Amino acid sequence: MLEDVIAPDVLLPFIEQLKTFFNISHVVSDIQVIIKYKTIKSIEAFAIKYYEYAYHEIAKTKASFLVLKNFKTEFANNQITVLIDKDSAYVKSYFSLMKKTLSKLGLNIEIDYKIDEKLVTTKSKIKQSINEQVKVLEQKEKIIHKEKKTAEKKYFSKKSRPKAVAISEIPLDQYQMDKYMNEKGDTSFLIEGTVSKKEVRKFTNTSLLTFVLGDEDDAITVKKFLNRPKDFDLASQIKDDEYIQVQGRAKFDTFQKDVVVFCEAIYFMDKVKSKLERVDKAKEKRVEFHLHTKMSNMDGIGDVSQYVEQAEKWGHEAIAFTDHNALYAYPDIYKYTKGKKIKPIYGVELDFVNETKFKITSDTTDDIALKDATFVVFDIETTGLSSTRDKIIEIGAVKMTQAGVIDTFQIFVNPEEPLSAFTTSLTGITDEMVSQAETIDKCLPKFLMFAKDSILVAHNALFDVGHIKENAKRLNLTFDHDKVVDTLSLARYFYSDQLKRFNLKAVAKYFKIKQESHHRADDDARVTADIWQSMLHDLAKQGIKQFLEINQAIDLKEAWKHGMPYHLNVLAQTQEGYKNLFKVVSDALTDHFYKGPRTLKSVLDKHRQGLLVGSGCANGDVFEAALNKGDEELIEAIQYYDYIEVQPPQAYKHLKRDLGQYADEIIEAIISKIIKTAKQLNKLVIASGDVHYLEKKDVLYREIYIRTPLVGGGIHQLNKYDQMPEQYFLTTDEMLQSFSFLDAQLAHEIVVENTRTLSRSIESIKAFSDELYSLPDDAFIEQLGITSISKEVKRLINQKTHELYGEHPHPIVTKRVDRELKNIIENNFGPNYYVSHLLVKKSLEDGYLVGSRGSVGSSIVATLLDITEVNPLRPHYRCKNGDFTVFKLSDEEAIEYGMTPEQSAFQPFFEGVQSGFDLPRKKCPICGEPLVKDGHDIPFETFLGFNGDKVPDIDLNFSGDYQSKAHDYVRELIGEDHTFRAGTIQTVA
Repeated sequence: MLEDVIAPDVLLPFIEQLKTFFNISHVVSDIQVIIKYKTIKSIEAFAIKYYEYAYHEIAKTKASFLVLKNFKTEFANNQITVLIDKDSAYVKSYFSLMKKTLSKLGLNIEIDYKIDEKLVTTKSKIKQSINEQVKVLEQKEKIIHKEKKTAEKKYFSKKSRPKAVAISEIPLDQYQMDKYMNEKGDTSFLIEGTVSKKEVRKFTNTSLLTFVLGDEDDAITVKKFLNRPKDFDLASQIKDDEYIQVQGRAKFDTFQKDVVVFCEAIYFMDKVKSKLERVDKAKEKRVEFHLHTKMSNMDGIGDVSQYVEQAEKWGHEAIAFTDHNALYAYPDIYKYTKGKKIKPIYGVELDFVNETKFKITSDTTDDIALKDATFVVFDIETTGLSSTRDKIIEIGAVKMTQAGVIDTFQIFVNPEEPLSAFTTSLTGITDEMVSQAETIDKCLPKFLMFAKDSILVAHNALFDVGHIKENAKRLNLTFDHDKVVDTLSLARYFYSDQLKRFNLKAVAKYFKIKQESHHRADDDARVTADIWQSMLHDLAKQGIKQFLEINQAIDLKEAWKHGMPYHLNVLAQTQEGYKNLFKVVSDALTDHFYKGPRTLKSVLDKHRQGLLVGSGCANGDVFEAALNKGDEELIEAIQYYDYIEVQPPQAYKHLKRDLGQYADEIIEAIISKIIKTAKQLNKLVIASGDVHYLEKKDVLYREIYIRTPLVGGGIHQLNKYDQMPEQYFLTTDEMLQSFSFLDAQLAHEIVVENTRTLSRSIESIKAFSDELYSLPDDAFIEQLGITSISKEVKRLINQKTHELYGEHPHPIVTKRVDRELKNIIENNFGPNYYVSHLLVKKSLEDGYLVGSRGSVGSSIVATLLDITEVNPLRPHYRCKNGDFTVFKLSDEEAIEYGMTPEQSAFQPFFEGVQSGFDLPRKKCPICGEPLVKDGHDIPFETFLGFNGDKVPDIDLNFSGDYQSKAHDYVRELIGEDHTFRAGTIQTVA
């Protein structure tokens, strides 16, 4: 209580100082100071200053309020009058919040506006500003044109330009752009950096220059439309890796869905700055255990070679690769680490489902007939998702039986803290609605009494019941409801064929139930009750009449489709584990592919030998439990893993939007909680980067993926966030700095010591065997009666050779055939050729032609087995009766092989001929039949390499109508368990 109103520059610092005495980090979330006065005689002297304070304070979260500083104000009779132009009457909507802010300071001042016709309107000011900017730009163009005439080169000293700002100072999105504009009045920037990704695109009436400009910490896209010859001249001089300054205006580009700089001028620097290369200077280096390459579909950016090169330069002893549900990078990992000191660790990040945890109702041994049960269908609204940190602000419930509604319940709960703008926007609940309500210690007992002896029903019951249970525990209240039904899980299981989405809105629409105030507890409870009423009728139709029968109806073979997957990492610790990793991923991509690959707990447990399972990233159950659930759930989650991962705070940056003003402290507290709990359970804790790109500036490229619709539909899960997580490859010191909020010894333990310990527990894996995995020589003894594939291949080759070239083939033919057969048989490639021969033979017999593709045409053995129609021998004539064959021979070959007079007479016909098809038509000098023109002069090395030991790659193109039959024939020949269907790795155009 104050005697009278005092100056704000005295009162406001006093209030802030007072708050510091009660502030306890991570304990006290907010402090309210209430001011009252005995008299307000001095209000006239300070009213306008308090008014200015109010709009500046509100503008911290609502930047548009800064428009009020543009208008003059008057104070009289306890009212502030704002003098506005005739176009600015919209400011009246700001006054209610202004009055509320002033009332918190004990000032009940009225605010209104008065239109002054003499004031220049906003539209006029904008028009005047545009005209002035046009004049300035015209003057700039004249100066630049003059400088161009007087200078031989377009190089300007950096000293002649204003100092450039860091690219990171440019706002990141539309909201921050508007806020910056209100505060600064202009979004013009001068930035400098290195050019990359330069491109000029031509359109119908113009051309567009785009490139990325990057400095040490950030990067941004620069655009300029090219309309005049000098624009094209300037654009041609810009090269990748060149260091330049760009002057331009930052705008939100709706096409790119990002803030870009629209260039107005470009200045070439007199000295090219070299890129600052990051160096890992730590004496003991960390090991990265969570890294995504571009084989993480529409998510990862970097190549394997880039990561390996960087890690090796930094002196890291190992590096792990964990692409999303994919092992496609393994050949590159093997290739780029072969012969190097750095150890590759083969891993994968999986979409994991514990199918045994999918339940529709809670587990209980107590049964009850659904027709006799009383249900309390309820919904809550909260300040956030965390049952331990956030507050309940409304409870709504409907008590019902199968016959209909008995009673209703609705109560607001005072959270004893201001509601965030997001909460109010989502729920429609304001501070006024809850400020006079009772607190949770008074409200919760009333709800528990209302729900006593009833079955609880909720849509996403884990969330609602979790909050009720946690609050009851905190208040020492008894919460013993062992019968709970989740309509979300019920909808997922019983209505998955009819619904694509299962949120309350979608399910209500399916049952034709009208929603009036979505995200208000009382209305959502009513809607859920109507849904539950319909579901009860459907359950009865299926013969489900008892509470216990609901869960018993779940088929475990189908349950995995309906649980929500979360991420975990798996590493191959041993050679056996490496093989098991392939089994696990193969199962996810085939037998358990449902809206994406899913790894079942039962499958991972079956093949867990030799594997290390880690807790993963922010999308894992450990982080989710630490963030939004209680200690028991966190302990349960941690116990499943061999090691626990935490990422640096910046990797969770996207979550800050939903965590409020203390987001940084909350994230640090969550990380600390995971570490502490895991250590208590004797789990190894490591710090990993969840790396998705190499350098910090590369986030721009990843954001393109994130904002692009996914192949097959849907969007990236990060698309809903305005701020992207920082997930680039960190040095040891950078990672230690990120964990500086921890004790230095603990940070060093999880960043360096534990990652090295984990690395050294993992064997050096041999990714690819030197031995070719091929069919045994007697593989077809049962199906086809073939005792030896190699002997059968030789028989078929000899038979076809004599058929084409007679009983005594030309030495060039026999020499080439013998050489190829020797390499093919010795390297155990015979089965590859023989299976291909059988497939082509089968297709031809069924009336479908087969096309061969690629370098297989360079093998005469493939030709003689009918795998290809291309003859790789040099151009030649051959008689279809086998009477005559002639090649062009050199003098040495003529001496070695001999030459008949008839063959000698044909030598002139081969001059200048590259393909046998181009030879002139001739008849056989022996039998008189037209000769066959053949041969293309393709060396065998094209197919199997110089040593003949390259694994053959035989591509056969079957008719679209016949492909399924060809696949079935392969399964018939080799067995279904030894056959797989491979695809092509997708790329982004």
